[in-house]
Amino acid sequence: MKRLFIPARILSAVLFMALLTTGCESQLNRERIIGRWELISIESEINGVPDPTGDIAHFDSFVYYEFKSDSTYILNEGGNIETGTWTLRDSIIGTLLNGLEDDSVNYQWYHITEIDDSIMISNSITESPYGKLTDIFKYKKITK
Repeated sequence: MKRLFIPARILSAVLFMALLTTGCESQLNRERIIGRWELISIESEINGVPDPTGDIAHFDSFVYYEFKSDSTYILNEGGNIETGTWTLRDSIIGTLLNGLEDDSVNYQWYHITEIDDSIMISNSITESPYGKLTDIFKYKKITK
């Protein structure tokens, strides 16, 4: 089975301030986030230019986030389980891996750009040696 490195693994240097400056038209509420969200696609850009080598359209394994009402989450990357806590600030969701100090540096921050009852789209921005890397994650809600 091919190891899949996604959100929590490849996005270690998220630019929190860049995410805060990109506004969202409406504030999200926690109830819309709670549930299990299956990752269905990732699109990547480098300096605003699509990078087809970073896109993932089909997966060899099942990947999902489960956000619970008690502010805990489970990330399942093809059987590799990560647990922690999550928080929501306007249109920014933050995940904190269990065992890490609770400060903004240790959180993974994702800007929710679109959400409805069945689809959530978020992005993350990382500085890399090649420039600004933007990953756009599309999730499908599979349980409430």
